Amino acid sequence: MDVKASVESKRWAPQPGLARAIQIATLAAPILFGWLAVRLTKSYYFRPDGVLGLVLWIIQALIVAGLAARIVSTVFARLIPLTALLKMTLIFPDHAPSRFAVALRAGTVGRLKTKELTSSGDVQQAAEEAIGLLLDLRRHERYTRGHVERVRAYVDLIGEELELADDDLNRLRWAVLLHDIGKLEVPAEILKKETPLTDTEWAILQTHPQAGVGMLEPLRPWLGEWLDATSQHHERWDGDGYPLGLSGEQISLSGRIVAVADAFDVITSRRHYKTPQSISHARQELVDGAGTQFDPTIVRAFLRAGLTERRKFDLLGGLLELPPFLRFGSDVFAAGAVAAMAVTSFASPPSGLAFDEDAF
Repeated sequence: MDVKASVESKRWAPQPGLARAIQIATLAAPILFGWLAVRLTKSYYFRPDGVLGLVLWIIQALIVAGLAARIVSTVFARLIPLTALLKMTLIFPDHAPSRFAVALRAGTVGRLKTKELTSSGDVQQAAEEAIGLLLDLRRHERYTRGHVERVRAYVDLIGEELELADDDLNRLRWAVLLHDIGKLEVPAEILKKETPLTDTEWAILQTHPQAGVGMLEPLRPWLGEWLDATSQHHERWDGDGYPLGLSGEQISLSGRIVAVADAFDVITSRRHYKTPQSISHARQELVDGAGTQFDPTIVRAFLRAGLTERRKFDLLGGLLELPPFLRFGSDVFAAGAVAAMAVTSFASPPSGLAFDEDAF
């Protein structure tokens, strides 16, 4: 049997071109269907004479286009998780599932209520459900959306510097993707709070590492100690971290690696409570924390990787992942405005108005 072919059959290879095509289609479809809706309904609009007629006509076009855009946007929103999956490179324990099927299963009512993986010993099924939980977390906390992908990229650099075996690096990638999954158990209002957390709220937030590893325990037979990144990425080298107060090499290698990569991304990222710091500042913070907060060996490996710039912000992805109320406003405004202008260009004007269609 061809071992390489067997490994490839388990792999999700990245498909960035298809991901970008879906992003474009998801943004363009509401505009197109809004325009079509106005074209099909324009003959039924109330059209009095004069300037008032033109104003009312455009308002009706905006309403029709906005409603059509919203409906289509809601349908296409089911594809948004697929764009994240198409950018991933992952190897599964048994076979690579259909990304489309996994994306459509994400956010189902049953799993959102239980937030638990299959515990029957079926690791393959648990892995597929874990991806669904990751997509749920992207909706639960919007900062997670880019954070996880960036941390995984930094971890890849560290893993290569440490010369980890391919199997270990693959399991570490899974651990990185799922390291914050316990935040599903933290109320969204705490995660999104723009003022300092109270002692009670901070205590709740600090439960997410333990909650996460509890949720993911069915993956232990496959991921082994790499799964401990979920519960140990907030531990400190000097023992002053949480939730277990581990120190030094009591902390798993995965926990020590993710702690460095996670901290670097937090320092260089914009959050609602802070502005991003420069890469040079972040590197200096890692150096300052080596031996106290971080494992010095991991810090040296990260600095040797020679990271000079963060990945570019994905503008299309950012637009698709706006909060729901902003997505609604953008659907109505963009699709409605474009539809109204397009119809104004081609439709006959309301009676009593004399404007030259060729001028549009």
